Amino acid sequence: MSNYLKPEKVKQVVEHIEKGNGIRKTSKETGVAKNTVTKIQRVVIAEKITTDEVIPICKCGQPVGHKGWCSYRLAESPKRQEFLMEKWGKLTFDDIARKQREILGQKKIEIQDEIKKLMAKFTRIDTKLCFLEEYLDTGCSVDDESDEAMEEQYIEAIIEDWKEQKSKE
Repeated sequence: MSNYLKPEKVKQVVEHIEKGNGIRKTSKETGVAKNTVTKIQRVVIAEKITTDEVIPICKCGQPVGHKGWCSYRLAESPKRQEFLMEKWGKLTFDDIARKQREILGQKKIEIQDEIKKLMAKFTRIDTKLCFLEEYLDTGCSVDDESDEAMEEQYIEAIIEDWKEQKSKE
């Protein structure tokens, strides 16, 4: 008995992967272990990336090897549908797909909000740095009216930031 797959078997696995079949289905139809199919799938994808060829696409439209339950696999699997119905109640396949889109949409909105907060914080820090640079460039003298105005703006910015932090607490 050999520890290596015959070339015909490897070719058969690669054909299944390029058709967009999942690891389990490929394993069942070819008689090759799931771990072996996974390794071959990684090699196929890496080879396609390095040679700028098109990566095999799953029947749901995503690249082969994506994580999670795609719409195609969900539609094909009564066990998955049953599991989700138990978890979310009596839902149709369309309801489940809609629920998945809602969850993804909420995550996307949360990420966008976090980015906006970080950008606002960056803008405040950038503004403070500009005030500081201008203040230091003028020699820190308070003789000039513009220096006084700039110092007031800087102090106001610090007070605003402090108030925002206190209101969040």
